[in-house]
Amino acid sequence: MGCVTMQRRPLNPIEHRKAQVRKYSRTAAIGVGGGAGLVILGILTQASMLITMGMVLAVVMGGFGVWKVREIINHKDPEA
Repeated sequence: MGCVTMQRRPLNPIEHRKAQVRKYSRTAAIGVGGGAGLVILGILTQASMLITMGMVLAVVMGGFGVWKVREIINHKDPEA
């Protein structure tokens, strides 16, 4: 279920794409940060499973975010 906010949704397609880029950039940054945190925790506790999970999380979340942002940026509007 979607997030409920009091802010208006942008009617302008460019503003909508900007909001989507912000959303996916934030998601990628949080994923990479969480993955880095797990790697550091794994190093400190010498737990190889945490290191592996952290690396996988960082690569998957960061890669997904970059892929979605690129997809949005490279979108071509239909000619009017």
